[in-house]
This record gives sequence, structure tokens and C-alpha cells, in this order.
Amino acid sequence: MTQHGTKKSCTCEECQAQCSFKPGWFLPGEIEKVATFFTMSLHDIFRRYFAVDWWVDDEPTFVVSPAITTSPAGKEFPSDPRGICVFFVQGKCSIHAVKPFECKESLHNSDPRKRHEIVADAWKQHQTQIHELLGRSPRATIFWGSLL
Repeated sequence: MTQHGTKKSCTCEECQAQCSFKPGWFLPGEIEKVATFFTMSLHDIFRRYFAVDWWVDDEPTFVVSPAITTSPAGKEFPSDPRGICVFFVQGKCSIHAVKPFECKESLHNSDPRKRHEIVADAWKQHQTQIHELLGRSPRATIFWGSLL
């Protein structure tokens, strides 16, 4: 199989469409790899390139996601964010070597809800890190009000 259109290259239209629709979520420990990749502190890279998203099961579980180009980094996403990942530059992933779990596991026709559930479950034990990155308790805000 060639590099073009494979999971290794992320150059097919379907992969690029995902990068333009909603960024993939990072597992705990993966944003540290991006900080090392950019030689930045964890807090600086978070404020510049990341945002907090959430998964709601019984209660919201907060997760780390790349920011989108139309929303400020270093904060919670409003409602259900859709937009271009800040790391998607000129049709390619600028952090391909250290991309998040969801992007690595995103196969054509795979279930994004299942990937979200896996990441959210992993973050349940790491909510303190979310609080530390934000400098406060996170809030999940939906368009008609607040969840938490």
C-alpha cells in the first residue's frame, strides 16, 4: 500500500475532512509529547494550541483537544465545537509525529463515538490536570445554558 491515502500519511480527503470538522482528542500524557515537540512548557502550549472539550455520560468528563482556528485557545470550547484544527496547516497535520490518539485511531468508517468514549474514560482519573491547565475548574457550556 502506498503512503498516499493511508493512516501514515493522512493525505486522503476523508482524513483531511476530519481535520477540518472537529479536532481529535488527546489521551492523558499525549499533550506533553506535543510540548516536547515544540520545546514549550505544558502551560504555554496549552494556552496557545489547546482547548478543553467534554464528554457527557452521567456527568461531564473534561478532555484536551487541539483548539480550532475560530475559537480562542486555552479555554473550554463553547457548545459542540466544529472547525479546523489549529495543527492542520496547508492540508497537512503539523504535529503528525505526535498527533493525538483519536487521530491515530481514526480509520475510515470507524465509530467516532467509541473513540470519544475511550478518551473520556481515560481522562476520568486526570481531571486535576484539566483544572491545572485552565487555572480553575472547567465548565461545560451548551448553547441553551450550563451543564456544570
